[in-house]
Amino acid sequence: MADEESSSTPATAAAEEAETTKVAGEAKAEDDGAAGAGDDAGAAADAGAGDGASGKENAGGGGGGGGGSGGDKGGGDKKGGGSNRRGEQRERDETPIEELYDLSQPIPHIPRPSKSDHEAEINTINTEIDALKSERDVLQTKVDACMSSTKKNPAAEAEITKLKTLRAAKSALIGDKKTLRARLEQLKKSADRLQNEKKSARSSVRHNTVEEINAEITKLHHRQETTSMSLADEKKLIKEIDTLEASKKMVAEVKVKNDELVTIKNEKGEINAELDVKSAEIAKIDAEIDIHTKILDGIKSKESGSRDQITALFAQKDELRSQITAKIGQRNALREQFRDDNNKWYNYQRAVRRQKQIKYEEEKAIREAERAEWIRKKEEEELK
Repeated sequence: MADEESSSTPATAAAEEAETTKVAGEAKAEDDGAAGAGDDAGAAADAGAGDGASGKENAGGGGGGGGGSGGDKGGGDKKGGGSNRRGEQRERDETPIEELYDLSQPIPHIPRPSKSDHEAEINTINTEIDALKSERDVLQTKVDACMSSTKKNPAAEAEITKLKTLRAAKSALIGDKKTLRARLEQLKKSADRLQNEKKSARSSVRHNTVEEINAEITKLHHRQETTSMSLADEKKLIKEIDTLEASKKMVAEVKVKNDELVTIKNEKGEINAELDVKSAEIAKIDAEIDIHTKILDGIKSKESGSRDQITALFAQKDELRSQITAKIGQRNALREQFRDDNNKWYNYQRAVRRQKQIKYEEEKAIREAERAEWIRKKEEEELK
């Protein structure tokens, strides 16, 4: 009977080992998937930062007097603050999952939000914004045509010249910001590539640092030296040690990828700082445009002719600017909702992963206790 019991116990242990290894593998795969989701969320946030600021600063365009510059003024400042908040969100310390979920209970399923559907909605709004901007540009052409007829007035002509100079300077700053955003997009693509390479490298290893690998190797060596085992088990253990030794190279590669990602992150921070400076300069120019626009309005109020037409055109421009601002607000709300949904899904993935890990550790403890008991009984049988 003792022989039968000792022969069945290793088989049971092997079956349990295979099952728990499968659970650990699933937890590892979900870990990578959740990490990718976090990166997607960050990437969507970065993309949203560029688009949102571009829409805001261009909302006023090269408008003539009156309210022709209000859209630009509203966009630049908000962009800078939004970019910093997104950077802080990417660097946030994650709330312990135990504070968000009761891991002793079943976790309600949260589906992953569709990025393609989200982007389709954003693209639709962008198309509508572009159409409104085109209408605004047509109105600006009409304003310029009406104002050109007043150049016989030296004071009006001087203010018009100043406004053109200011708008040219503003246009140059907007061009600089577009160049900086193009660089940000390149950095984003590089970061995405590095994240994929990092994910691929991590998929083949179970540990995050060389120190963890060395600790596991030491543990296996100790087990080899202190535990009685068959030749097959010892070969299996030696093979596992060799695999751990080989995984050190992959862990080092992951560290290199992390360092490159940090470098990209720092460069993105510098570019965002430059964008903030450009936005401040645009806001300053907007203030000057408002001043000279009011002066020009005062001059034109003394004249007749095309003044009524210019006023009507300005009113139309103001209406278009309001519509553009509303569309930008709608787009920002969609991005915020997508970001919140993605964070909820990411925390759900963390909870599921942690719950599986807890189950794996409990089963591992039981398995090790059973194995110790089996070894004890086997040694007692050998002593008889």
